[in-house]
Amino acid sequence: MNIDHALANRVFAGIGDDPLTPADYAGESLRFRVLKDFYLQTFLEALSEVPWTRGKKRAVLSKIDAENLSPYRFMYELPIDCARPLEIQENAYFVVEGNSILTDRDDAALLYVANGKISDPALYRDQDDYPEHDPPEYEPKFYEYIERLLAAKLAVKLQKTPKLYEALFSSAMLIKREAIAASRSASAAKKNGNDWWFDRLGIRYGRDALY
Repeated sequence: MNIDHALANRVFAGIGDDPLTPADYAGESLRFRVLKDFYLQTFLEALSEVPWTRGKKRAVLSKIDAENLSPYRFMYELPIDCARPLEIQENAYFVVEGNSILTDRDDAALLYVANGKISDPALYRDQDDYPEHDPPEYEPKFYEYIERLLAAKLAVKLQKTPKLYEALFSSAMLIKREAIAASRSASAAKKNGNDWWFDRLGIRYGRDALY
């Protein structure tokens, strides 16, 4: 994953600063280094806070064969690219502890928001700014949100202007609320005639077995 230069320019414009130049990127200027320090952190933060529709992914979970001292029957590996777990089939209750998911549901499959984390280091794109990530394309609201969040953070780091931070952060929270509402309205429901999402994974509804 690379830094989106157009988004970065909007971030600097939002704090009243000049856009980054090719020389900033090539020479890794102070402004570029600060942006790079905050960019991935903010990207992952934004993904963990909203059930972004275009970032949703489904996967059958792998059980962990280890001593389980929790009150739940099964322990599964959390997908390496999971930014925000959303649902296990039949809306089974689950908890996340570290890199594990605990639940009483057998043959569990998870609906989650993916962050594009690559599981195999051999597939890293070393020329990228963040070679360990290859995320999908998210909805426009996502990029609006991280733009405002980044601008708020850089306003404090580079401009030392708390009032500007407060204004930008408030704007980001408004976008976040709008994104959550949009995600809810876009989610398909069984009552509207749609198949349950886990049916498409070959998991029987109401039974702990696979087709």
